[in-house]
Amino acid sequence: MEEAQGRGRRRSLFDIARTQKQKTGTIQVVSIPPVSSEEQLSKHKVKYENSYQLEPDSKLQTNKIASILQQILSQHLEGACYNPLTTSLLCKVIANDVEREVKKLGYKRYKFVCMVTIGQKQNEDITIASRCLWDPQRDNFVTEVFENLDFYAVSTVFAIYYE
Repeated sequence: MEEAQGRGRRRSLFDIARTQKQKTGTIQVVSIPPVSSEEQLSKHKVKYENSYQLEPDSKLQTNKIASILQQILSQHLEGACYNPLTTSLLCKVIANDVEREVKKLGYKRYKFVCMVTIGQKQNEDITIASRCLWDPQRDNFVTEVFENLDFYAVSTVFAIYYE
């Protein structure tokens, strides 16, 4: 084995096990569990050929997305009070619900990004801005606002066409 190291060869796990056997007199077995064919198939991703479809099948209807936003915001926030401890979790729940409902509309080749912001009203102003690099002919966004006496919520869905 030292000859192998002298020639610049790397050690393998099996060389290490043999070395420990010689030094300590114990045997270590290195085993790798067999991989089933289902696991091998799940590791390989299916690669699709490019369709070169530059235009969407149907135009994005922002009014449907806006109604989904209004419905989900009022469903989750109607009668609620601002709580700084649960606000981040509530934002995640609302964003997941919005994304799930928007995906049910069946727009193929669109990627949807949902952003929800909830803040407490304290006689202050807020400005929420975003910048995106996109195609103005195919990509779009929808924003809805929910307000009550205690807090405000702003939800935005970005729809980006994936060519």
